[in-house]
Amino acid sequence: MDVYFYLKDRNLFGPIDQDEFRKRVQEGAVGDATPAWTTGYTQWIPGPVLAGSETETAILDLEAAENALDAIENLAPPESFLTLQLALDREMITAQQYERFVAKLFDEPVPEESMLSSLRDKGLITRAQGDILEQGLFNTATGERIGGYEILEELGKGGMGTTYRSRQVAMDRIVALKVLHPALCTDESYVRRFEREARMAARLNHPNIATAYEVGCDGDRYFISMEFVAGETLSQRVKALGPMQEEEAIKIVSQILEALQHASEHNMVHRDVSARNIIIDKKGCAKLIDMGLSKDTRPESSSMTAKGMTVGTPAYISPEQAVGHSRVDIRADIYSLGCVFYELLAGAPPFSGKTPMEILRLHIHEPVPSIKEARPEVSDLTDSIVRNMTALKPDDRYQTPEGVIRAFSSNAKQEARRQYTSANVPPVQQQLRDWQGEGEVRLLLPVDGREYVYLV
Repeated sequence: MDVYFYLKDRNLFGPIDQDEFRKRVQEGAVGDATPAWTTGYTQWIPGPVLAGSETETAILDLEAAENALDAIENLAPPESFLTLQLALDREMITAQQYERFVAKLFDEPVPEESMLSSLRDKGLITRAQGDILEQGLFNTATGERIGGYEILEELGKGGMGTTYRSRQVAMDRIVALKVLHPALCTDESYVRRFEREARMAARLNHPNIATAYEVGCDGDRYFISMEFVAGETLSQRVKALGPMQEEEAIKIVSQILEALQHASEHNMVHRDVSARNIIIDKKGCAKLIDMGLSKDTRPESSSMTAKGMTVGTPAYISPEQAVGHSRVDIRADIYSLGCVFYELLAGAPPFSGKTPMEILRLHIHEPVPSIKEARPEVSDLTDSIVRNMTALKPDDRYQTPEGVIRAFSSNAKQEARRQYTSANVPPVQQQLRDWQGEGEVRLLLPVDGREYVYLV
């Protein structure tokens, strides 16, 4: 299917479909001298001429069309403008850089090299980013769509399907579109459960969860559209920068615990918490993605997973998932997040192996090693939290994400108490608050820093 673009006020509009393009021509938004282009052509054509070439009923002002052709004869190639637009959409260049390049296209109508090469040569994009732009140009040229979504580029593949960066045409917004693997779409009962649970996930509203927008199908292809989070995954960050400082790792894990607590309160479990499914956005906020492929944990809900079928990423999978239990609860997500926590601190997941099956066996039979073996400087309490999150038996773990959050809070209180000195004694009420929930209360008196009072 061809898609259409037009250039107006030095801005590129599109892609739009043929019906919408004709409508804008009829309404006058695309005038006689408006350069237009469709993927079926290789150069700019006046908008009404392009619309007329696609229909026998179009009435053209031939004199106006001839004048318009003369006006746009030397305009830079459509691909130059589209390349800039894609680079801006993907935040590879700034709005100011986009405007400068567009102005240059009008000053130098016939550039010496392609816009893609120019961006590379000036160091504005990397080779990898150039490859992404080339793929985006190809996808736009083919006009591939799924449902009401225009496919822009492939983001990645997993056991459930392929995720694309896409544009929702009706809303004109960028989304992440996950298309289910064909093998999962042959079972009608599976598809019905998938649709129901994806719609449930769409009701979740939390700042640390990427929102699920829509679930649907296009022919025999089933998909779910989700909020597109611009940023880097934890896998990418650790690969690029290595292990994190303890404080930074705690901050990220705490945000995801808040997300899991919210999901748990709505009877949802993610089942694939991993470093690649957590993205740090431009503002530093951690977001859990793929919540739309989560599972309803209510007793009356049927499982989307057949008994004995393993769902999850091997490096982070809980023991109960590894052995194929069809019903798992939020404690499985706590285990997986514990493995992510370990990776943030150690620079690698707790288990590795030559095959996925070897890694699954380790999760089933071996406790996660102490983080202190890889990072001796990590606090005892953080080491204890990681070990409790990743206990082999679900009953031995924290039972809720909120329980882990409270453990972090206890750590903060201990750190605050360690900082008390005779020269800086906080008010008694503040000290009491810091000891709240503890079995023993120890106050530092301002009269003599060496004197303590014990309250039971």
